[in-house]
Amino acid sequence: MRVLITGAAGFIGAHLSARLRTAGHTVLGIDVVEPSVPAPLHRLRLELAGFTGEDYLRTDILDVDALRTAWRRFQPEAVVHLAALPGVRDSMRLPDRYRDVNGRGTLNVLACCEDFSVAKLVFASSSSVYGAAGVEAPARETDAPGTLRSVYAETKWQAELAVRASRLSARAVVLRLFSVYGSHGRPDMMPWRFAEKVLRNEPVELHEGTRRDFTHVRDAVSAIEAALSKAAGCGPAVYNVASGRPVETAEFLHLLASNLGRPAQVRRVPTPPELPASTWGDIQAIRRDLGWVPAVSLHAGISEVARFHLREVSPFCVPGRSWTAAADTSAIQAAVISTKSK
Repeated sequence: MRVLITGAAGFIGAHLSARLRTAGHTVLGIDVVEPSVPAPLHRLRLELAGFTGEDYLRTDILDVDALRTAWRRFQPEAVVHLAALPGVRDSMRLPDRYRDVNGRGTLNVLACCEDFSVAKLVFASSSSVYGAAGVEAPARETDAPGTLRSVYAETKWQAELAVRASRLSARAVVLRLFSVYGSHGRPDMMPWRFAEKVLRNEPVELHEGTRRDFTHVRDAVSAIEAALSKAAGCGPAVYNVASGRPVETAEFLHLLASNLGRPAQVRRVPTPPELPASTWGDIQAIRRDLGWVPAVSLHAGISEVARFHLREVSPFCVPGRSWTAAADTSAIQAAVISTKSK
């Protein structure tokens, strides 16, 4: 299958690109490099994805002409739309930017899919659309929208509505991802922040009483694969992608510190209002319809995260060194092809 992936050089996108390529699919990845992504991390993700040059386009989903050029040249049979500005807290600081990229950008992707008769679409949404649901019982797909606590949650819900309203709706699958973690993650995400603080022997800010339904990135990728295999014409379908087992964030930190071989210094702080106290996803629907079940245990997943940080991040967790300072943009620029240069 010819699969176009937006956000292909991101955390999930890089893992998905590698997996689909291994499975024999032809992949075209498109992405832009946000300033917040450290250059060494971007390079590692490109290496993981296995991009060789022509199969990766540095293309902004806000650039309609560039998107249409990519669709016209590649003629994708399926599209996985991952590209978005992530992060709940940053969305409260930059609401207009989030609404533009996650809203208008998604509309641009949908328009290209419609115009070029894409057979299948998988859209990555978020558990944030449930708001406070998932505390006393797992959130079911019919529970959304909850009270949308952040601009990020708002943009994801609006994007879901756009998918449903499009001509692609019968060929679309929406996946609501819960707290995805793993190697090559984002520095603003909780697992990375925890690991870096532990490695630097600095206090970890722990939100009191919080729980998260952690989903390993390989399980998220296998859910996307399952969604791509779903027969067209049965949508729009919406599924939770979660472990179905919420874990105290304090337990996650303890396991991570243990795997890093360092003690964790903890400073307990109140949970910001835009963050839910708990996430918990019901996964009966995706198990029933797609035969998907999570396969990576929390212990195995955390062990992998620790190995990645010990190998790639630990050398920079010393005074005077950081990922940002280690940037080597020349290697990255050589690995990407800009559609505007063609």
